[in-house]
Amino acid sequence: MTEAAPDFRPFRVTGRVPEAEGVVSLWLSPERPGDWVPFRAGQHLGLSLDCPGRPVATYTISSGPADTGRYRLTVKRAPGGRGGSGHLHGLAVGARVMVAPPHGQFHLDDGDDPVLLLTAGIGITPAMAMLHDLIASPGRPVVAIHAARSGDDALIAEWRSFARAPDVSLHLARTGAAADLLPGDLLGRLDRQALRARLPQDRWLAYLCGPSGFMDAMRAHLLALGLPDARIQQEVFAAMLRPTAAAAGPGAVSFASLAAPVAWPEAGTTLLELAEDAGLSPMFGCRAGLCGDCRCRLLSGEVEYLTDMTEDPGEGHVLLCCSRPKGDVRLDL
Repeated sequence: MTEAAPDFRPFRVTGRVPEAEGVVSLWLSPERPGDWVPFRAGQHLGLSLDCPGRPVATYTISSGPADTGRYRLTVKRAPGGRGGSGHLHGLAVGARVMVAPPHGQFHLDDGDDPVLLLTAGIGITPAMAMLHDLIASPGRPVVAIHAARSGDDALIAEWRSFARAPDVSLHLARTGAAADLLPGDLLGRLDRQALRARLPQDRWLAYLCGPSGFMDAMRAHLLALGLPDARIQQEVFAAMLRPTAAAAGPGAVSFASLAAPVAWPEAGTTLLELAEDAGLSPMFGCRAGLCGDCRCRLLSGEVEYLTDMTEDPGEGHVLLCCSRPKGDVRLDL
């Protein structure tokens, strides 16, 4: 049986806010009130986009779960990218967008352990949702550290506003000019010593989001400081695929919903991209083997992975975003 396609529902852009150079926030409200679905802070939405290259894209919700009836997406434009960010930047208030319900395994847990949010660049977006959620239910210690070149845009200003909450400690790691540093900020890269100085407790539950290099460095620092790997969750906004030798044999990929198999192109990279190029719209999230959203049943054949996965697809399934065929394969898509 073919796995269910995303349940897209009609929404309208009801607000558009420029946040920084190349970054815009869109407020999306359902045309039918019952189509708004609750979410957990850190999850993302799937969008069906009327643009070439990527018919389906996912973006993290940056508003808090308590802001019911609408979602906010904060999107950085990626020049030349295939993710649809340019399309979203071109949407005006009133534009229609087809939205699938929130999903994703990267989200704030329901416990009471202290929370550490380590973010960089546009990776700030899930932290915004988490901070909104955490201050709505005070009492849980929070340390949020964000790495950015400057601190003078609207998104950083909103992030700084969470410092008014009694349980929240914010620190901006600035890599640009030293102007306008606030108490607790630091100039330069966030290293292990600076991280240790800002963590008064040891049993943190850490959430990391940003470029892969930043994630690798922060995870290494936390492990060296004694935080167990199981207490570190991460979401990256850039794929971390490694080059490998060509797949064995010419290979052809058969999709259950298509009549004819698709030949694997010489310059092919992942099964997800092949499916998209064939006109299919599989769901995806991280495009890096981390979230599991692109999980698909493998009906026959074998695949090889181009990255070290953190999300196990389970027996008889594959992650499309980071795999390619070893010979002929058939997918339940």
